[in-house]
Amino acid sequence: TLAITQARGCYWGKCEYCDFVELFDGSAPFRGRHPDAFVAELEHLINEYGVDRFTFVTESIPPAFARRMCKLILERGLKIRWTSFAMVDRRFDQSLLELMAESGCEFLVIGMETTVTRVLKLVNKSADREENLRFLKDAKAAGVKLRVNLIPDLPSTTYAEALESLEDIRALADCVTSLAVFPFEPTRSSNVGRNPGKFGLLPLAEGDDT
Repeated sequence: TLAITQARGCYWGKCEYCDFVELFDGSAPFRGRHPDAFVAELEHLINEYGVDRFTFVTESIPPAFARRMCKLILERGLKIRWTSFAMVDRRFDQSLLELMAESGCEFLVIGMETTVTRVLKLVNKSADREENLRFLKDAKAAGVKLRVNLIPDLPSTTYAEALESLEDIRALADCVTSLAVFPFEPTRSSNVGRNPGKFGLLPLAEGDDT
């Protein structure tokens, strides 16, 4: 498997808890490649090294890029398998997901985090509960495998809400290949870490570890 850079930064770049968008200090928040040049590099790597499996290095592959890239892969007859990070975006409809599967998408890693619409809006995610569940169903129908990341304790999430979110995922377990659960961390380089009170968090006093 070879890794190939699709973009640096995130095309969405608005999630309040995310600090990945600040890792490239001094650069534009998002620097994406043109799909034509990207597929040309794929073709070069295939011919040069005889590989047929790729990991796309990106925070989240943009839908428009994915559509053009997949069409080019099919037009050029490239027989590859590929994986990528992606986020739930209404533009990833079933037709695009089917195109991605046809072009060789082996699986997508999705930072869904939760299905609680109130919390998703608070942290400025792009999708709400209904869109998340729609995406899971459409991906299964299209034949795209999903590895879903969850953060059940995002700021202000109640215990009941966390259980409801997990139950949503449980009900659609046949749409998911694997799950990873991460604890929430308010890092200093995220908006939540810089302004915790806005998100219902109370900073501990110096030396207070209770």
